Amino acid sequence: MVATVNIKLKDLFNDSLVTRESVHFLINYIDNELGEEDCYDITLDFTGIVFMSRVFADELYKQINLKNIHKSITFANMPLIIKALLKVAKKYKLKERK
Repeated sequence: MVATVNIKLKDLFNDSLVTRESVHFLINYIDNELGEEDCYDITLDFTGIVFMSRVFADELYKQINLKNIHKSITFANMPLIIKALLKVAKKYKLKERK
């Protein structure tokens, strides 16, 4: 059975996503709250987030995509500027791997 979990980032970080350490806190929060099982669909809800740094975006992309987190993670209510920043981080990381 797959459980769906909604994590409101504003509840964890106020309205700004800034440091690499914040990403590590988020990943640890997910692991500690949900365990190591693969049976979760996680939604990261960006409602109320007004700023995300490039450093946060790079690390978030790295942790979710390159570290192969064994959970399904989707984004919701993401402002266009934050969506664009994650797209840049993805492009940069893909170019870095080549």
